[in-house]
Amino acid sequence: MSEYKNMEGVNQSTLKYILESPKSYLAKVEQQSCSTASHFAMGTLVDMLCLSESNEVYDKFYISDIQIDPENKVNQIVKAVYDTVIASGEDKDFMDLDMFEDKILSAAEAISYQANWKPETRVKKIIEEGSEYFNMLSLSEGKTIVSRIVYDTAKLISAKIKASEATKHYFINTSEIEVRKHLALKFTYLNVECKAELDLLIINHKTKELLEADIKTTSSEIENFSYEFFKYKYYFQRAFYRLAIIHGLLQQEEFKDYTYLGSHLIVANVNDMRVATFVVPAKYLNSDGFIINGKKYEGVTHAINRLKYHRANEVWEFPMEYYKNDRRLLIKDGYEENS
Repeated sequence: MSEYKNMEGVNQSTLKYILESPKSYLAKVEQQSCSTASHFAMGTLVDMLCLSESNEVYDKFYISDIQIDPENKVNQIVKAVYDTVIASGEDKDFMDLDMFEDKILSAAEAISYQANWKPETRVKKIIEEGSEYFNMLSLSEGKTIVSRIVYDTAKLISAKIKASEATKHYFINTSEIEVRKHLALKFTYLNVECKAELDLLIINHKTKELLEADIKTTSSEIENFSYEFFKYKYYFQRAFYRLAIIHGLLQQEEFKDYTYLGSHLIVANVNDMRVATFVVPAKYLNSDGFIINGKKYEGVTHAINRLKYHRANEVWEFPMEYYKNDRRLLIKDGYEENS
């Protein structure tokens, strides 16, 4: 995974946002420099538990035995204090919450926490209730905090994926089949440097065929996963990974005679822990996008061309069409008010 992070290039998870707007793309690029958001933790944990060594999981995640409510005002104050202290360059290994009474009071006042209490009463209460969380933030610096319940659930799901008759074969090496996990690929598409990290690449050395597979989690019924496939633009990811294989892997001497077969999705429900495999139809692997019932879905080619335009012209406030159409936008089809 570190190999992928150290690569230069555009990745699909940020690139797809330029189809919404250039500002969305820039915001996503900035967001990716931060740790994994807590609401994505389950999916990332399941992925890593299936594909990585255990030490890599602990390098990325801090498993907490206490439940933290991010909406709790004391926790919000403690987090604000901690962020301020870290930004100032304090040594986190020698910190306790009671060392920062002035910062505690400032953070409390910023969100009007118990405004009728005396300052010293507010500070005392926050130190009493928030010290454990403050210490945990210090211990977990640079990692994503997840509860023990979430971690244990992710372990059960990953075990189910690797044991299920529907999916276990994706993880098994044989004399003919080689399974590569978290395969990092660098490639060039339309003169733009790109990078991708495939969850799984199943290589049949006898038939010289390649199958790409990816692990997904859902809290919805698995039978309704097709809805999420479009909602989260998984088709864009699949098409991008196809390009990575064609313009990256297949250009290597070792694989020049191999054929790309397609993409499968291994989907697990985080509630009932059912597991199923979805085969991605070829039309959704098209980098030029596709049309369904008259609706056009832009693909990787459109996104790359948009990115090239904004980079070349150094304009990011509005979509490409705005600048090409004398700084005017058009009303899009399908946005009429419901009658």
